[in-house]
Amino acid sequence: MSYSKVLVNRFLIVLVLCTFIVLSTIFISRSLQTEQFVSVLYNPKEKVERVSMLIKEWSLSKSSLDQKINDQDKNNTNSKNLIHFIDQFSCNQRVKNIIYTSSIKTLQKYSSITGEKFIESIRRYYYPFAGNNCIKIIQDLDVINRINLRVTEKELDTRKIVKTFLTENIGWHEKGLCIYHKLLSEDLVYLAGPVKRCIIERDNIYLTYNFPDLDSLIDSASRLRETIRIKNVHKDISKKVGYEGFDYILTLDPEIQTSLNFLAECFEGSELCKSANFSFDRLEGISVVLIDPLTSGILGIKCLGNFCSENGMDHLGDLATLTVRSPPASISKIFFGLGIASEGKVDSFELTNQLKTSGSNENLSGKRNEWWERAAICDDSAEKKTCVTLVRTSYFANMLGFSTTCTNNLVFGTTEKFHKAFDPSCGSVSIIADGHEVDTYISPFLGYLPTQDSLYLNERGIAEFLSWDKYNKYRGDSSESVVGNDRRLGNTSQIIQTSIGGGNSRVSALGVASTIANLSQIKNNMYPKLPFLLKKNNNQPLIYKVEKFISEEDSKAAQIVLNGLEKTLLPETADWKGVGTASSAFARTFDKICERSCPVKGKTGTVSFQDKNHKGKTLFGGLTNIKQLADLIDSNIKITDYKSVAIGVIVSEKGISDVTNRAADIHMKLLKYIFFD
Repeated sequence: MSYSKVLVNRFLIVLVLCTFIVLSTIFISRSLQTEQFVSVLYNPKEKVERVSMLIKEWSLSKSSLDQKINDQDKNNTNSKNLIHFIDQFSCNQRVKNIIYTSSIKTLQKYSSITGEKFIESIRRYYYPFAGNNCIKIIQDLDVINRINLRVTEKELDTRKIVKTFLTENIGWHEKGLCIYHKLLSEDLVYLAGPVKRCIIERDNIYLTYNFPDLDSLIDSASRLRETIRIKNVHKDISKKVGYEGFDYILTLDPEIQTSLNFLAECFEGSELCKSANFSFDRLEGISVVLIDPLTSGILGIKCLGNFCSENGMDHLGDLATLTVRSPPASISKIFFGLGIASEGKVDSFELTNQLKTSGSNENLSGKRNEWWERAAICDDSAEKKTCVTLVRTSYFANMLGFSTTCTNNLVFGTTEKFHKAFDPSCGSVSIIADGHEVDTYISPFLGYLPTQDSLYLNERGIAEFLSWDKYNKYRGDSSESVVGNDRRLGNTSQIIQTSIGGGNSRVSALGVASTIANLSQIKNNMYPKLPFLLKKNNNQPLIYKVEKFISEEDSKAAQIVLNGLEKTLLPETADWKGVGTASSAFARTFDKICERSCPVKGKTGTVSFQDKNHKGKTLFGGLTNIKQLADLIDSNIKITDYKSVAIGVIVSEKGISDVTNRAADIHMKLLKYIFFD
């Protein structure tokens, strides 16, 4: 018995010592390792030079691209000459057969070279034809046939391509993301990603050299490539991810993006722009996003000015427009309008006209937004009851991708001392449709409406508010100590500020465009699709939220709000005082007036001049039926791929503007310039 105990004790001691040694070895080895691992790269220099020279000799000239050689006699001659030539090699018959097959394949691929030229090249680089040289011929021809034919000297250096193809990198985990533009023919045009993975090792990949109109997409694609990395979603290493797992299509429309790039010249004061009535005098910044309301794919982006480079966004280029933010001002009335309409207690005539003129001056209090403020806090309801309007507003905001709870996640700019720009839980959205397999260093921001944040709740868990009259009295005279000590004051102030797009509320041009597009989708009984810039090239339908059901009351609410946004473009009527807030911008641009209906529906927003950090900013979101607008203005459509388009614009301007809403003015001009002759 004691003998067994001794053995057990010895075994345990040995086990502990072995464990200690193993752990010590691991610890020491890790401590000696540097943080940065240098990849071990190997490339066969002699082979790179040899293959590069052969490709250069055999490459097609541009003039011969359309001249396919189909001469059967010539093919027969090549075949006979090759058989006679290869028969002289000191290789076994099987190797000769492989060389012959590879040679015929190469001649078919490089159809501009003759059999004589091919034989001459082989003789120059591989003589004597024995042993290892026979194997070299097979290996080199295999590389030449695998390298994509469409890669030409004019686009990329041949030697660099071959070197990239033949270089081995042990950093296999650095998987490359390939970004393409998809043609109507379903063919792909390379925009960004590792050359070897995305072009050389692939079939039928075109380069922008053949499609110069796609140049406008390259910059954004390259910047996107730098912000994305692949997640290791396949924990089982035996499951390899094919190339298609890393192929993504950029949704930007090249024609639209080219037109937007014209803005850069206008922003710099080009005389050509002024002649086209695109004068951007006194503007400090412009942020623009176009979305296809049918798919929610982002069609165009442009960011110009100082606010595109603040908070470390200068490296993002036009992608900065996805994160540049502003107080939404009256854009927030879209969400409160949905909440009010879905509750069904307010006459749609009143609501749509309040949207039309963004408030009313026909109030005894003299407060333009009195109607909106009262509705936001359910001023007409009994005390200690849940404000259903606020609940419904939060519901729609969340449905449309806006956050209503960002406690401790501040979304302000650096000028406001706080900044947490890309917090994924605070109004952000994936840049990629169904992008669960990727990590991105940029999270497009939609918006934040603090309708549920930091509210004081009573003993029943209900947020209570002051009456609007009491709040308005305190707002006019803050010495009202009785009200000032009431804990309901904070709730009332926060929600009223949010209802008119002030306080801590924020939105981006992407959020403005997306909101307008989503309204159209909800109206058509579609669950709203959040915007995206990349999608997988797998021809599979996108997987959106599980909740695909839209209730009748939600659809009806969206229709009522859209009716109000249509009135924004209409002139004053006998039954409502005031013109639509965007009517003058439309008339000035298109030299037409929408009388009873309009193909453009939109909402303006003007940040208060009392906001020292954002004064001078205006916003506009518009939804346009392109064909109906073409009929109204009697113009031809330049881009016919879309039935409608949603556009979000944020503008920052110095001084007092000479137009009612500068963002609406620029929206109309962009609409005309991009889509119509």
